Amino acid sequence: MKKVIGITGGIATGKSQVTAYLRAQGHAVIDADEVVHALQAPGAPLSGAIAETFGGDFLSADGAVDRAKLGALVFSDIAANKKLSALTEKIVRSELLRQRDAAADSLVFMDIPLLFEQHYENEVDEIWLVYAPRNVQLSRLVARNQLTEAAANARLDAQFSIEEKCARADVILENTRTRQALIEAIKVQLARLLKQR
Repeated sequence: MKKVIGITGGIATGKSQVTAYLRAQGHAVIDADEVVHALQAPGAPLSGAIAETFGGDFLSADGAVDRAKLGALVFSDIAANKKLSALTEKIVRSELLRQRDAAADSLVFMDIPLLFEQHYENEVDEIWLVYAPRNVQLSRLVARNQLTEAAANARLDAQFSIEEKCARADVILENTRTRQALIEAIKVQLARLLKQR
């Protein structure tokens, strides 16, 4: 029987480190961001819907979504953020669930940054949250994306707080120490899951 693990967390908590390790161990990982990127390619369903809703100037010359421009809008404008979420919800959810159901592996991981915000709780069997406190998220986000503190805070404020997500998760993977410490925590959870099979 297939077991589906949802992986989530806040911006810059280190979800990609977790999924990179899982992939390296041969586990199936469905990445919501990768699905969204594919759906925003020239001629793909989301690119057309975004141009129709926000205007053609949100597409680049090749017809793909201008992610930087769209990101700047939705992280600074709550109404635009809600509009984009509603627009993408049906298209993205349908593709994520199609990939989940098509996966042949008995253990499947779904990396969904907005798992709680977009109500995927009932689409997975268990939720792992990659945790770092907000001050750590903020410093990582400023450094990684070369944002001002105000811009980074706006992005963090667009999601549920990390504390709220922690309260809803089944497993907390703390990512405030070394990469090896994070890997050891993942190994513990994988061993538990493999025992249950």
